[in-house]
Amino acid sequence: MNTLGTSILCLVVVSVLCAPRRWALMSMVAGALYLPQSLHLDIFGFNMFALRFVELAGFIRVMSRRELSLSRLNGIDRSLALFSIYTTVVFLFRSPDGQAFEIGRTVDTLLCYFTFRGLLRDVDEFRWFLASFLVLFIPYVALVLFERVTSDNLFNAFFGGTAPTIMREGKIRALGSFNHPTLLGMLGGSLIPLYLGLWIPKKSRAIASMGLALCVAIVVASNSG
Repeated sequence: MNTLGTSILCLVVVSVLCAPRRWALMSMVAGALYLPQSLHLDIFGFNMFALRFVELAGFIRVMSRRELSLSRLNGIDRSLALFSIYTTVVFLFRSPDGQAFEIGRTVDTLLCYFTFRGLLRDVDEFRWFLASFLVLFIPYVALVLFERVTSDNLFNAFFGGTAPTIMREGKIRALGSFNHPTLLGMLGGSLIPLYLGLWIPKKSRAIASMGLALCVAIVVASNSG
């Protein structure tokens, strides 16, 4: 991670911890979207990926400010936590390989889920998030399309990450800030149902249509599917 990447990471962490709730939410999403997954810091011999600092800051925030109350968790929240912990415990008993990775994956899942659970409180705020997310998503898609055309990954070039050039049938598969084009394609694909739902109310169809177009552009740029 270079100086710029470290500086942006520190700025994102401070914003997640200190900014008003909605700004903290957008800061966390900006960090997850624009900081390459390959960015890491070496701390006492351990590789700490940049995004883990962001999600840890978010979880500390919602717990310390009581934006997330464990007493108010619903059945879906508890089911997700139990399922994640159960599958991890089963994996640890069955396989001696990759245990650290599996534990890290579960921690990522729980920290991110419950952080967003505390920062987004109801359906109206989720609709607001989908609309506001486009402010971050539009330039992101532009950078991804630039990579698809030129093969230059600006995320890693600016922040000091590493990105291989991956091809499929003679066409470049854009990575964006992810480690593999498939993950980038999953970003676009997973958001499509959300913007389809946002399209149902007539007053939000313009925003939903823009979101859907950007999602399709992501899938095309990653050459997924």
